[in-house]
Amino acid sequence: MSTRPALLLLGFLLTLSPTGKAQISAGVGVAYHDLEDIGHWGISGAVYIPLGGYAFDIVPNIEYYYSKWSRNGSGVATDTSDVYAISADIHANLPALADRVRAYIGTGLTYSGNGSDGAFGLNLISGIHVRLQGWKIFPYGQVTYRLLPDFTDVATSDTYFFRGGVRVAL
Repeated sequence: MSTRPALLLLGFLLTLSPTGKAQISAGVGVAYHDLEDIGHWGISGAVYIPLGGYAFDIVPNIEYYYSKWSRNGSGVATDTSDVYAISADIHANLPALADRVRAYIGTGLTYSGNGSDGAFGLNLISGIHVRLQGWKIFPYGQVTYRLLPDFTDVATSDTYFFRGGVRVAL
């Protein structure tokens, strides 16, 4: 499979972002996923590609929830499979709430799986990030509601995710 179309698309997206106004950033963080009363703690990573200054961000991202970090409702470790999600989202950055504090809303497509089972779905996103004056690192927090068709071995798959961490301007 050729990577040339993907590189051309990335180059085009970068031309839409004026150099002096916005920067590409990368984020890492921790995430919490609730599915069928089993809490999963995990890690997440994302790249934020700005469009139109800070108006929008294209956000390819990934989340991974290790089964040994899972807990059932009573706090006991469960023997479930690992859960992961690979998503492509778009965030619309809202007007500043306060100096350097920005909220955003968004949507995106996701592929989520647990072991050998997986499904495509839709993300509905809201979050907040803080751009501190002169800093290249800034904190963020996000809530995602994921709409998925049922996995074959899970009764329902619509669930929410919390993610928090830091973004680094590249």
